[in-house]
Amino acid sequence: MTYGVENMPKSDQLLYAFAIGDALGAPLNFLDFDSETLTTHWLSDSKLTYSSESYLYLSTYIGLVALTNHLPTQQLSHQSWNNLKQSSLDFISSWASQKKVQPQYFTLDCALEQIIAHKIINQSFSEFRLDKTRDNLFALSIAWEHMPRMLPLIYTGISLDHSFFDFANLMHFDLDGKFTLDVLALWFKTSLFDIQANKNDRATPRIHSTLDVAIQALKYSDTPWELFKKSQHVRSRNSLQAALAFTLWVHKHGWHTDLDRHVARLTKSDRERLESATKGALLSPKVIFVEAGVPIVCPC
Repeated sequence: MTYGVENMPKSDQLLYAFAIGDALGAPLNFLDFDSETLTTHWLSDSKLTYSSESYLYLSTYIGLVALTNHLPTQQLSHQSWNNLKQSSLDFISSWASQKKVQPQYFTLDCALEQIIAHKIINQSFSEFRLDKTRDNLFALSIAWEHMPRMLPLIYTGISLDHSFFDFANLMHFDLDGKFTLDVLALWFKTSLFDIQANKNDRATPRIHSTLDVAIQALKYSDTPWELFKKSQHVRSRNSLQAALAFTLWVHKHGWHTDLDRHVARLTKSDRERLESATKGALLSPKVIFVEAGVPIVCPC
């Protein structure tokens, strides 16, 4: 069964690709497994459900859809960023309150707790600032939330300026995160496999290794099946590695019919959530961002 993803705008295809990779990798997160397990999992018809990564991707994606539907000047002004912040955190608080997914990561748990508490007291998120100093465990925890949240923005080619990083800082974000987003933005501009970045900008390889896995899986894969195999490592965050790998694949090669079967494997509620999100394209080709006075047409 097909869902017409191959005929959707590229932005919608990337959403589906991210969600499929996330759903395929999630059951293997931080586990030991062998190649037979991967083969069985890939060929199975069992239902899949995506994890926190896809909800965070959706929070920005849906916010951008809402933004472009009522943005008269078609540019990200200060007010536009505030609108995106409000719609994104509204979605996150709604998801977290309903416990659609049970997060198991310290930095994400703490961020969701603060977002929910703020929403109870204030309808607006205009004054929301994440408290990152409440516990020393923050210094020892790996914050990964920035990649799924910022990926829909990076795809548009928007500048990684002060406003961009302010939006990233709504959840846990550190030097590792900035380095990774810089590399990810560079990849979307160049599609080069061996991207060199300034090592002085990099704190540790903890976060960047996840993106490395995705890029190298893409480099050495000719089919989605090979891509999935190469994105899966024992005792690793396989949901995010596969989500990034499939997103980069679709961006570089386009939608592959082998992915249709895994769209069908998604639970009905997960699939309906994606279908609802794609009723309007993320950004139509006519939408123009103005960055530093230079118009940028989104390649959707």
